[in-house]
Amino acid sequence: MDDNYTITEHDAATGETIVRAMTDEERTQADIDRESVPEVVDTSKTYAHIDNEGTVWNCIVWDGVTELGLDGELVEYTEENPAHIGGTYKDGVFLPPPPPEEPEVPPEAV
Repeated sequence: MDDNYTITEHDAATGETIVRAMTDEERTQADIDRESVPEVVDTSKTYAHIDNEGTVWNCIVWDGVTELGLDGELVEYTEENPAHIGGTYKDGVFLPPPPPEEPEVPPEAV
């Protein structure tokens, strides 16, 4: 029996698993189904949207192909070189944004 053209069925009444050969009609449909499967696009890559001054504006998941119409540059980032919104990108390295400035406390509040 050709493993590419077998069907495994479970008989609920008896609890048995049955493996049988496909009929010619089932084989034809299986071949059609295999040919019609679309190419899978890897969308698991993450990119930073960077403006012309090197500031990271946003982080997105992108297929690397679809036209987005964004100004600036999209650069892939990784766990080893993570991007941070508000951070910068320079010489191939993402840097986190600077820490927020501490507010000045008036002398009378101390």
